[in-house]
Amino acid sequence: MEKTPRIVSVGNIESVKNHIELIKAVSILRKHNKLHTKVILIGSYNKNDPYFKNLKLFIKKSGLEN
Repeated sequence: MEKTPRIVSVGNIESVKNHIELIKAVSILRKHNKLHTKVILIGSYNKNDPYFKNLKLFIKKSGLEN
């Protein structure tokens, strides 16, 4: 049985960590069938923070939600 690789990022969800670039990279790899992986972001966040809201929206638009 083949397991799905995971990329895990641990730390606060904030713009200096540039999670959006990670999501872009995974999206590109999936589009080219080079890698099917799960991205797991672990950390505290402020649900009202514009960066967090933008990150959630970007993940959804990229088709990588769940």
